Amino acid sequence: MIRSPGAYRFAVSTPPGWRSPAPTRRNRRIFGWRPALAGGLVSQDLPLPVGLAGRLADATHEKLYGAGRHG
Repeated sequence: MIRSPGAYRFAVSTPPGWRSPAPTRRNRRIFGWRPALAGGLVSQDLPLPVGLAGRLADATHEKLYGAGRHG
C-alpha cells in the first residue's frame, strides 16, 4: 500500500501456468501529494498495461503462427 510520496516499483505476479510476455510487467511510478484528492497521493502517469498469457494461449498461438513468431 502506498502511503507516502516517492518513487515506487512494482511488478506483476504471474500465477502458475501463466506468463507475462509484455516488457511492461515491471513498472516504476512517482507519487506526490495532492491534498485536494480523497487519497492524497497521485502519480502523474498511469501504470502501463500488462498482459498475461496462459499455456493454452501459447499453444494456440504456436499453431496459428509457428513457434517464436509474433502474429
